[in-house]
Amino acid sequence: MTVFIGVPALLGAIFAIGVCGHRPALPSKWVASCDSDFGSSKTAMVLSDASISWSFKHYLDCSNRAIWARWINPAENSTFYVGVGTPPMPRFAALRADALIIGPGLPALSAAAKLLLPAEVLSDPVWNITGIGAIFHRSPQDQSTCGHLGAVMAKASTVKNGRCDFYEPYGATNSWRILDADGNQLPTSGAMYYAAVFLQSDTSGKVGIALGTWAENFMTASNLTSPNCKRSFPDWSEQKEDQGSCLPVLSCPLANPIPRITCTLSTCPRAVVAKACEDTIASSMMCTMGRVCDCSAVIKTNACGTTITSAMGNTDVNAVCAKTCNVTCSATATETTTSQSMNMVCGGDKCPVAAKAWSAGMMPMHSKMAIKYTCDTELDFIRGMIPHHQGAVDMCDILTMDLACTASGDLDGMVALCSHLRIEQTKEIAGMTSWLGSRAVEAKCDGAESGCGNLACPSSKAFMAANAVMHEVMVVRIGCMHEVDFVRQMLPHHAGAIEMCNILERTTQLSDPYLVELCFNITRAQRAELAWMSEWLVSRSQPLSATCQECAHGIPPSQPNAHCEDILPSTSFCHKPGWNCACEFAILEVPCGKTLQTAEYGYFNPTSMCRRSCGLCPADREPLFHQPCNDTEDSPHDHALHDATTGNDADHSLRNATTGAVSHAPRKTLGTFPLQFWLGVATLAMVLKR
Repeated sequence: MTVFIGVPALLGAIFAIGVCGHRPALPSKWVASCDSDFGSSKTAMVLSDASISWSFKHYLDCSNRAIWARWINPAENSTFYVGVGTPPMPRFAALRADALIIGPGLPALSAAAKLLLPAEVLSDPVWNITGIGAIFHRSPQDQSTCGHLGAVMAKASTVKNGRCDFYEPYGATNSWRILDADGNQLPTSGAMYYAAVFLQSDTSGKVGIALGTWAENFMTASNLTSPNCKRSFPDWSEQKEDQGSCLPVLSCPLANPIPRITCTLSTCPRAVVAKACEDTIASSMMCTMGRVCDCSAVIKTNACGTTITSAMGNTDVNAVCAKTCNVTCSATATETTTSQSMNMVCGGDKCPVAAKAWSAGMMPMHSKMAIKYTCDTELDFIRGMIPHHQGAVDMCDILTMDLACTASGDLDGMVALCSHLRIEQTKEIAGMTSWLGSRAVEAKCDGAESGCGNLACPSSKAFMAANAVMHEVMVVRIGCMHEVDFVRQMLPHHAGAIEMCNILERTTQLSDPYLVELCFNITRAQRAELAWMSEWLVSRSQPLSATCQECAHGIPPSQPNAHCEDILPSTSFCHKPGWNCACEFAILEVPCGKTLQTAEYGYFNPTSMCRRSCGLCPADREPLFHQPCNDTEDSPHDHALHDATTGNDADHSLRNATTGAVSHAPRKTLGTFPLQFWLGVATLAMVLKR
């Protein structure tokens, strides 16, 4: 019997989570384009890879009627998507957008369609190309429902206040979806195609444009088109305030150009959060993940001083509703940086604020993982893993909210990575907290650097050694490229989680079904993200390591090799909790070297997403923790790392870790797949039938 097990789950997962992440088509420093940017087919934005998803933002200020993009069609009869949205602000309520997809082999425009096109678009030189045709999509006037959306966007959008609204999980923003043109087939492989997007009425206005397919790729470096826009666009979605004074909607043509008034925000999002005695619920996970965002509503059912328990984790009402609950103010973590926390990084002379933020941010994880060990291996594992997971979420917050001053910008793919990471880690924190229940014991170790309590058993020794090595390698030299610094710290962080699972499995007869499944998911997901982040650095010609260690005899520290794994679990395709989106099964349906193209989702390419399962990785995995000064004897850092990795503990867990030991938790069998899996099978069958 033929069983769809990898790719159907992959496709079904997209239905379950909504929309994959669109990769920003503008360089990181540009929030949006504007003015005359991309105003004709000759100056169109170039999409370097039309087989994946892209997005960018543009402010039309009457300089041109349309925004243009162009790309090389990757395959015969490939599908292409165009979507348009606008911030849900009253002044944009009347905006409607149309789109043209232009290229060889497409039908000729009808006379009726030509009457609806702006004169500037009709006179563009693109129409002089021999054999050119076009597909025309028109935004409906009635947008009180989401009936004008395709299947993918419809799953992720709802009607709010009489308008079809899309919640973007990567940036935690909302937008009105005014056009959704999916499933366009482009017949000629290797040919140049164009897209033109324009407002039906000749006015100024903000639009967010999505192009390409539903396939996500934030990892590979890409050449992006830089705009010439001179305007400032903080808070593009206007979540905090109306920007009508500097970015108005006006009828064109204009007697005078729209002034380039700078839209500014007084603070970064976390600067608002850090104010003492303020309600910060609007920036909490409760709110950003679609929960209650108003403290007056919260305290009606959850009194001040209580803790709210949910799938998003535990929320202290006093912490997020400090003003409403009349909580006494106290200094924030970033204001009380200790000398010890300042040793968590080195360098950073050109960005002292960033160096201080990374140091202060890592310190809570470092101290909370120094637990009071009990030699109950399962209990100690969970109590150490909870602050470890929270540390990853905190590091993402430092990057996106403290240093970048945005949770919705580009950061060259790090916003998408952090969105995946935050959802997964928060879900697992909630699960581990539930598992603990009443078994939690006092975990504080006053004055202990690495832990205290019962340290005689192999598991306590192994956990302490692993944590010491992880924290040692996480001390990196800050280079002031925030995304790069973040990845270099996150690589050993992820390695630490894998090693903790290895220790759990080697030092106990692991039989608890929850812990078996937890470690299987942690190991698979963290290895995928290790490979994803390694490749992210390599594709940008960045060294994988920037250690603070000084090797003996002036020998420069060595560099690790990139991790090579199946990255499928780190993508949106497999982001739905509970899905076993495993490459070993996916390649049974889509063999290595082949691709699967679907009308809705673009390409599934096992050669790039399933490198280990396709035999493209070395048999021996890279060590989890790289030793940059291996074989030297003079550095105290090297001695500590050597002692940990050679394993003074009974089971030599760290020695096994450096040879690439992997979780042996059993895979789910076919009988354990949820109902959603079989819906995924049906979904693929329908897609292929069409």
